[in-house]
Amino acid sequence: QAPAGKPNIVVVLTDDLDALLGTLDFTPNINRLLRDGGISFTRAFVTNSVCCPSRATLLRGQYTHSHEVYTNSPPNGSFLKFVASGKDSATIATWLSNAGYATSLLGKYLNGYPGRNPDYVPPGWSDWHVAGNGYGEYNYRLNENGVTHQFGNAPADYLTDVLKSRALDFIRASARAQTPFYLEIATFAPHGPATPAPRHADLFPELPNPQRKRVQSMQAVDELVSAVVAVLKQTGTLSNTYVFFTSDNGFHYNEHGLRPGKQTAYEEDLRVPLFVVGPRIQPGTSSDAIVGNIDFAATFADLAGVEVPAFVEGRSIVPLLTGSVPKDWRTAILAENYAGNRPDGRPIRARARISQRTIEPRYMALRTATHKYIEWRNGDKLLFDLTKDAAEKHNIADQQPELVKQLSAWVHRLHECKAAACRAADTSSIE
Repeated sequence: QAPAGKPNIVVVLTDDLDALLGTLDFTPNINRLLRDGGISFTRAFVTNSVCCPSRATLLRGQYTHSHEVYTNSPPNGSFLKFVASGKDSATIATWLSNAGYATSLLGKYLNGYPGRNPDYVPPGWSDWHVAGNGYGEYNYRLNENGVTHQFGNAPADYLTDVLKSRALDFIRASARAQTPFYLEIATFAPHGPATPAPRHADLFPELPNPQRKRVQSMQAVDELVSAVVAVLKQTGTLSNTYVFFTSDNGFHYNEHGLRPGKQTAYEEDLRVPLFVVGPRIQPGTSSDAIVGNIDFAATFADLAGVEVPAFVEGRSIVPLLTGSVPKDWRTAILAENYAGNRPDGRPIRARARISQRTIEPRYMALRTATHKYIEWRNGDKLLFDLTKDAAEKHNIADQQPELVKQLSAWVHRLHECKAAACRAADTSSIE
């Protein structure tokens, strides 16, 4: 049973971590403490398989077409678009901060941060240790509560380890103050170049590249998770803390004849790991309910007893954590992608002015319990029966014209939905 008082929330958000390609086979602490220690969601998806739009969705609980951070770069996306449109004034951080939570973000925020203001700290964050470009794990600048520090290339500068140290300090300080806390540890691993800590650089020689470096870079994240759980125990806060582990998007190597990357609607890119431990969650359980990163904001607010703004489009997964599935739970989730180009197909320019106009998606996709439907801007349609074709190799759109018609209407309803209407549009009985 959870002690009285508001629960703490810890989120470990990795970058480009796959759910299907085996990287997590080499993270024993994550598997023992989080996957096996709590509930695993086998149908967890992102609504846009690219960093900045996905992270904006986590912060606000909106689909990409609503928060309008379409890409990683201006004018149609990035941290600059998020701020210019006022989106950073109402996020999970501001909601929880107003409710008395200490709030901390460590690591990666939104692509393009910090722009031209290196000391900027967004509203709602009481503790802030964020790097703009920490992909290499060394030689980065870290904004630490409004003061920027330069880190070098010594072993002690390894970014994932620095984030671990800051996380432990924040937990201890919050425990001493007896303040409920929200802590998001957003690692850059295993995003390329997937630089491992020196102590891990020679591990797993049997693995081929590029998987070896991704697995090596995740070893420090695995140690971070172990250290966080240990300090939660030491401070007496573990019994009243929910720990979430996930990724901003998935990743593919050469599946489907593609070069390594993301941004597709295939399972490798949309599906992400999601493990949760916390009060009243039974260890070793799983759920096949369809959930997504669009649900995090509503979930964290629900746990904290905070009312979410009307613009939120996701659902709280709190009932699912203890095995209860609401009768009106969604039967599909939307994915959209706008790529890194202007509507006319020309590449965007980093210094282009911020755009406030709506742009059309490169594709829209609908993921149900049994099917994947993808509709491209050029009119191409793909339909996969996942019960028979889990690898998504056989497009059956031409064989199922009536189902395609129904799914097309459904995906357009979701793409056009706003606010609470999205929670009505994501249920259907057509299958």
